[in-house]
Amino acid sequence: MTTTAAPIDATRTPAPPVPATLEDTGLGADQIEQLLVKSLYSGEATGLMLADRVRLPFAILEPIIERMRFQQLIEVRGTTGTSAASYRYASTDLGRSAAFHDNLVEVALAEAFETATP
Repeated sequence: MTTTAAPIDATRTPAPPVPATLEDTGLGADQIEQLLVKSLYSGEATGLMLADRVRLPFAILEPIIERMRFQQLIEVRGTTGTSAASYRYASTDLGRSAAFHDNLVEVALAEAFETATP
């Protein structure tokens, strides 16, 4: 039995290249920080799990995660290996408060926008 490759769909656009730097993402460090805080709101995750959740390489996230640790927004709860990518990160009370506050602001802005549009 022979198999043939599926035909390439000419209407599909190719996936964008994987960003190598923070600038390549088109996002600011603060925006990525908010995504990480929100990702950890409900529980802990390894660095690689966080990278998978936000779809960015861990090398881009690592300096942001270190800054968040310094700001005490997140903490290391343990490790599954020897590198920072295998650390188990969790939100601190301060981090959960920041995520909750950011969510309240987003909800308020969305509600204000809905009431302002006809």
